[in-house]
Amino acid sequence: MITRVIQMGASTSDEYFLDTDTGEVVLMPDEVLAAVENDETESLRPSQRALAEKATEIYTGNGRFVPIPHLSESDIFSVVSRLAEKLDDPEVSDAIAEALTAQNFADRFDEICLFRPEVMDMFYEMLDEHTSALIDKWLSELDI
Repeated sequence: MITRVIQMGASTSDEYFLDTDTGEVVLMPDEVLAAVENDETESLRPSQRALAEKATEIYTGNGRFVPIPHLSESDIFSVVSRLAEKLDDPEVSDAIAEALTAQNFADRFDEICLFRPEVMDMFYEMLDEHTSALIDKWLSELDI
């Protein structure tokens, strides 16, 4: 689960945290965190009020809940660059290298993957390896 959270990231209105006591991944809407910060939990919907206790623990920073990191754009570029170097097909490698410099990189890379599903498979395999290394480093920094 943590792997997918790191790869997908959070939406603009949610954040993911790891409960270091239980190992649970907690999705916390920014709206709930803001209400706790501003002492406005009474303005929350009932379903959101149920999250207020955890949000208070997160906000007070007692160390139990730690934010789960997300892959950055540079992480994705790094994986795609390594993929281009690893491919045996120079034509596809060149197309990926060209896509990396394009304004619409994601669209160009998606197009390559549509026509070459094995490239997409390799990308996700390498992305999982990269994410695993990121998780190992993150957990090590947390002494977990």
